[in-house]
Amino acid sequence: MRVLLSRSIERKLIENEPNKDPDEVKRLFGTSKNPIQYSRLQFFDAFLINADELKDIGTTEVKFENTISRSTSVANPRQIERVVRGAKFAFMLTYEAVEEKDIEKDFKNIAKAIELLQADYLGGHGTRGYGRVVFYDFNVERVAGDIDDERLSTLNACLDKVAQKPA
Repeated sequence: MRVLLSRSIERKLIENEPNKDPDEVKRLFGTSKNPIQYSRLQFFDAFLINADELKDIGTTEVKFENTISRSTSVANPRQIERVVRGAKFAFMLTYEAVEEKDIEKDFKNIAKAIELLQADYLGGHGTRGYGRVVFYDFNVERVAGDIDDERLSTLNACLDKVAQKPA
């Protein structure tokens, strides 16, 4: 999400140096060099929530693929294990509101990063269609602090704009 968001804001290929990301990206994901900025985002493990639905087919599958050397015509078979289509995971992300003036801009950038990820892929072999994800059913909740219900509704709406229907 960080790389995709940084690339979209900079509108160019990015360097492999996170400390040179745009300020709004560093504000969300943090920096490790002076000045050190702590990440406002905390990503949690995503747990499978529909294992019962998948019990007859399993949650992963092994796909056999083959590459053929152009120069020698020698085949190079390999196996790739991947999560099956239709697997659903609960995803949780915590945002720490530090500056009230940044909250809506940060949520717009979080929504943009999610939208970009849905157009891209997670992990390897994305050009083969692996790692495609969709996000839906967002629920922004106040854990602590004074954010009012109207603001929460606005933040939910921001994320709902990029939600996609599950397959």
